[in-house]
Amino acid sequence: MSITSVKKYCVKGYRRISHRKGYGVHSPFVYTLITRVIEEDAAYYAYDKIEEKRETVKTALTGKQRHSLMPLKTAKLLFRIINKFKPRSILECGTSYGISTTAIILAAPEAQIKTVEADDRRRAYLPQHDNIEIHSSGYIEEISASYQNTNPPEFIYIREQDRAEEYEKIFTSIEHCISDNTIIMGEGMHKTEEIYRLFNKMAKHEKIKVFMDMYDTALFIASPKLNKERYKESF
Repeated sequence: MSITSVKKYCVKGYRRISHRKGYGVHSPFVYTLITRVIEEDAAYYAYDKIEEKRETVKTALTGKQRHSLMPLKTAKLLFRIINKFKPRSILECGTSYGISTTAIILAAPEAQIKTVEADDRRRAYLPQHDNIEIHSSGYIEEISASYQNTNPPEFIYIREQDRAEEYEKIFTSIEHCISDNTIIMGEGMHKTEEIYRLFNKMAKHEKIKVFMDMYDTALFIASPKLNKERYKESF
């Protein structure tokens, strides 16, 4: 086991002890989000379909591609968050071989979804649905610019990227898309120090009020009704 893996294991272990069940959280909104969404253990009808999609993709992939698949628990979390807030428009910045997209469409079948994925291999596993608009160019800034003349996305999902430069490009592109009711879920926050810095920079955006660091996953919530707060949560 590498030093990085050991560090990650220790940090997650500490968080399971000190940051769970909403202990020390005074915001009713955040407390409910933690206890009834993030840590919810109820079985949803969609979980079987998400797991089936993941197993199908996993069987078809090998090596590094298989290792990079979105964890099942993260896909379930994505489903729960979208199911809770019910966004009407969603921007997906990269797909985990269709697993994340499957979770999104199951949680919000009526939402208008724009999925941006330049990788042909990942795009090949995207589910077919009338409400999914697939963009293969990979130019996130062009897609985000299209929201200037229409309502901005209420939910933005960012797949784990390989390099800090990719995160920087995405964050820069979506900054003007953040409205008073935008929620952003991003993966890979602690992958490198530079990526961690970029996530923290985005958390300081004037419209982002609640930032939740769940180690592998981060949640940004914009709402004028909330105070500027940062939380660490075990997940």
